[in-house]
Amino acid sequence: MVQLQCTNCGYRHTVKEGKPLPSRCGYCDRRGTWQKVKSAQDILNEVSVDKADAL
Repeated sequence: MVQLQCTNCGYRHTVKEGKPLPSRCGYCDRRGTWQKVKSAQDILNEVSVDKADAL
């Protein structure tokens, strides 16, 4: 599952992996405003990669 957030209004939507992204926000009806929400694991992976690069 991929969690998406509208950059215009903040509405969150979940889409199954491999499914196309909705073309419009279900709340504000804007096009092309979806951004993937980082999970806690995504953030931890970024930090661990940054620390490994620093060593």
